[in-house]
Amino acid sequence: MKRKTIVLLGIVVAGLIAGFFLVKAGLKGVESFKSNYPDGQLREAGATKDGKLNGSFKSYYPGGQLKLEWTYVDGKKEGSAKFYFESGKLQAKVNYKDDLSDGTSRFYFENGKLQAEMNYKAGKLDGVSKTYKSSGEIIYVDIYKNGELQARKPYNDIEKFVLK
Repeated sequence: MKRKTIVLLGIVVAGLIAGFFLVKAGLKGVESFKSNYPDGQLREAGATKDGKLNGSFKSYYPGGQLKLEWTYVDGKKEGSAKFYFESGKLQAKVNYKDDLSDGTSRFYFENGKLQAEMNYKAGKLDGVSKTYKSSGEIIYVDIYKNGELQARKPYNDIEKFVLK
């Protein structure tokens, strides 16, 4: 498959010129792209279809470590997105449906322990959310409905947990 590389003029970002390159993937309407930091290190890579983000998108820290990865379908976030600390450890895993947070999202301390577990429905907190100490102990439990906090209790009072 013949590939054609198109080099766009650098763009000014925070007063620095960053190179931005588009590489035609050879599929009708599909273009993959990359952008680099001023030193040439890869900043982000992804693909578009008919002018909309489509497929895997990845962003990198200046040192080359993966920063985030998510999937787009017709310009909207879809499926599981992962965010990473600069150390490379997982920072968060967030699920998307139709460009909105949907389902269980998990956030982590850099030591790998769970920091929070939150449930979303159509972009709004909905259901049980838990927040943890870096040691792994639960601090408190929240109940949300349609984005509004209904109840919050410290974990040691969980047996007294009553919905409003």
